[in-house]
Amino acid sequence: KRPVDAFGNNWAGHRQTVNSYGTAVDHVRKRFIFTSCHQHLAHVYDAQTGSCLHTLGLTFSSASSRQLGALCYGVTVHQQTGDILIADHSYSRLSVWTFDGRWRHNIRLSKPPMCLAFNQDGTALAVTTETGVNVLAYPIKKQPVSLE
Repeated sequence: KRPVDAFGNNWAGHRQTVNSYGTAVDHVRKRFIFTSCHQHLAHVYDAQTGSCLHTLGLTFSSASSRQLGALCYGVTVHQQTGDILIADHSYSRLSVWTFDGRWRHNIRLSKPPMCLAFNQDGTALAVTTETGVNVLAYPIKKQPVSLE
């Protein structure tokens, strides 16, 4: 039997998301976000219907600042604002997108990020690298952010 989520959706059929190293849940807006490593993309799905709402990342007509690198790992959602942060390992930055699929900005980092997580009230962001764990005040004011 194929895996089915709490809403009855069969996620095994979603072939557009491959090599997904990052997953996040937007509890407020009832959405799942998956990074799709090597496709330079992230996908936002409606958790109740299973339909893809937004594709974030590479479009060949977009500016390079909106593109994701080949190694987009972790992803997290700021529950209060709905902002989606993607750990872009290839370009040592966090790519920030709005809940409705628009690119907002990048946050430059001193080291490539791996995994991301917000605390419950969205005032702190944990960022892991290959060598350590960093907890940053959020929103981030000064760039590039120095990571351990």
